[in-house]
Amino acid sequence: MKIFSSLAYPELSLREVVKRVDRFGFNGLELRVSDDGKHLKPELPISREALETLLSVKISDLAGYTRFSGRFTSPLRIQFMY
Repeated sequence: MKIFSSLAYPELSLREVVKRVDRFGFNGLELRVSDDGKHLKPELPISREALETLLSVKISDLAGYTRFSGRFTSPLRIQFMY
């Protein structure tokens, strides 16, 4: 199964991402969830517009964001301690 990831195109709207899944011949979508005004908001209920847009594509999984912070992190670099 070929899966399209919306993480690769942060500049696209949800509608544009779904169009690319079909245009490029993918079988499903790894959907980015973000409260940036362009993608699916991480809240319920899902807006009618988003739901209607997503009806034409299979969702394989949801991908979110994580901001790491703490003593060993910075905005540009993450250091892993072993």
